[in-house]
Amino acid sequence: MQLPRTIGSSTPRWLKADRRGSPAHHRVLAGVLLLCAGLAVAPPALPQTFKGLRFPPGQTTSASRAVSADGSVVAGDGGVAFAGRAFRWTNARGMENLELLPGGTYSFGAGMSGDGSVVVGYGDSAVGQRAYRWTRAGGSEILGVLPGGIQSLGSAASADGSVIVGTSGSANGYRAFRWTGAGGMEDLGTMAGGAISLGYSVSADGSVVVGDGYSPIGDVAFRWTRSGGMENLGALPGGAFSFAYAVSADGAVVVGDSDSSQGDIAYRWTCAGGMVSLGTLPGTWDYMVSNAVNGDGSVVVGASVGLDGKAFLWTSSLGLVDLNLYLPTLGIDLTGWLLTDAGGVSADGRTIVGTGTHNGVAEAWLATLYPCPDRSRCSDGTVNSFQCTTDVLFVNGSPGDANRVINIPIGSPIQVALNAAPAGPGGPGDSIARYVIWAWTSAPSGSFPLTATGHTLGCTVNPTPLHRPSGPQPFRCLHGTGLPLAVCAGVPVSASPARAPWSVARGQGFSRPLVLTLQGVLEDAGAANSTAFSVTNALTVVVQ
Repeated sequence: MQLPRTIGSSTPRWLKADRRGSPAHHRVLAGVLLLCAGLAVAPPALPQTFKGLRFPPGQTTSASRAVSADGSVVAGDGGVAFAGRAFRWTNARGMENLELLPGGTYSFGAGMSGDGSVVVGYGDSAVGQRAYRWTRAGGSEILGVLPGGIQSLGSAASADGSVIVGTSGSANGYRAFRWTGAGGMEDLGTMAGGAISLGYSVSADGSVVVGDGYSPIGDVAFRWTRSGGMENLGALPGGAFSFAYAVSADGAVVVGDSDSSQGDIAYRWTCAGGMVSLGTLPGTWDYMVSNAVNGDGSVVVGASVGLDGKAFLWTSSLGLVDLNLYLPTLGIDLTGWLLTDAGGVSADGRTIVGTGTHNGVAEAWLATLYPCPDRSRCSDGTVNSFQCTTDVLFVNGSPGDANRVINIPIGSPIQVALNAAPAGPGGPGDSIARYVIWAWTSAPSGSFPLTATGHTLGCTVNPTPLHRPSGPQPFRCLHGTGLPLAVCAGVPVSASPARAPWSVARGQGFSRPLVLTLQGVLEDAGAANSTAFSVTNALTVVVQ
């Protein structure tokens, strides 16, 4: 990426000198960023990352099936089916085999708690196949079986690992269970008229369980709560059968697969919208399965299952994409890899784990697609990403703290840098990077969708320049060359550099306290709209 350059004669007039007689809030910012030769440039945005996780000790294959909420811990298993070992992976420790159950010879790692401290799954033991709950302090703990059962399987854990869900045999057949340390294993029953049920996932607080159960018409996805019991989620149009494999942290979004008039299709279910198809990958004839969903239900991962299995990612802006094709567009080198399955996704949707073949050998992998800070997606905007902003607007080389606030002492130098190479509709290398940056003297009170020419570009801070009823307007608008959107909302426009990256600075800083908020719209070939523009990250500068 081209690094920001300093701006000479093209520095906006309002950044150069104070103007006598201007309103007080104008004087505060007039001359904010005088050119200061030799200033350090803003750092480039962090790259996307991808890595193979290799194999557990003593194993020659691996598969990752779950990831912690922050994306730092992975669970899965390695080796041949019914002969391998469950593992827990961290960057510091690498692959660690989990202890086998007493008398056991194999184990599977199926899920984990939000903080990564608890792994759940199943393995054989001296008393048969059993669900387990693993912690570093306690090792692998057998969870038992329902009365009359001879085997059980653990599938998922709540955020703190205190609630485990899965499936157990019983005197009445297979049943979904909910386990707690205090109450043990609870039979969740079946849907009306059904004979069996299978439990696959649980909400962060342990109150919502999803899975599928046999009903008079066949297997159907369910959503269980204490007050409502098992709710039949139905099937996609033209279908009769469905399966629920994952639920969002708040229990509001369920994902899985369903048969339909279009074949077996991955879906996303909400209470308001019901079951909605996520579509199919071009060129695949296999059925599509949603394996996991992020914290707020906005990101879904899974796979097409069959001979040409491919890992997929879904968001409302991207639609359904094959990760084998999508990741290389982000600069990730997948030479030697075929990503066959995506099994887990972090709470913020940035980290995806799965399984693929690396030079013909099955291996677990981890991809972190958008390594920006974990902040509100809406106030961050959507520049060159589907979930969180690539930081392109910097003050003093920083995109701010967790709340996008930068504190600067009175009298200290201040530098603003728009760190983004030209990325217009013609792609990288366009001669002009069009943009606008707003400046106003108020701290944001929230976030607000930004819509221009009928397209949602992302979200901006509130008050936003394009919605006058919402609050104070910016007093200044830095306008790049040829921006085809009316985004200055009638406020004064200053001449500004024609190209990005750039940086401008005020070496003497400010002589009194103030609050300044900066945010803008940047040309973005990767934007999820036909205007090819996205909202930048917002920065609140507090001088005190």
